[in-house]
Amino acid sequence: MGFRLDSLVWIALLALAMACGGGSGSLSGGGKRMLDADDDARTGYEKALLDFRRGDCLSAEPMFREIRREFPYSRFAALAELRIGDCQFKNEAYPEAIQT
Repeated sequence: MGFRLDSLVWIALLALAMACGGGSGSLSGGGKRMLDADDDARTGYEKALLDFRRGDCLSAEPMFREIRREFPYSRFAALAELRIGDCQFKNEAYPEAIQT
């Protein structure tokens, strides 16, 4: 009976250690994914900004909208929203530009 109890304790400790170790590994992986998302947001924003600066709001505005949708908590989402308003103003869509 004592052997069986010791085995159960060891199994419980092993399961606890695996759960704790797995959690810390996913946190570091989550940070990596967050960095990748920020890089993706930056890359997309810079590409859209190039089109915007060339005066091509027809292709820039959908890219800015995608950045805002895909990366809502990124600083690039806020910048993209401002540029969406700029594109709408440039296209004389004044009411939409004001709402943006």
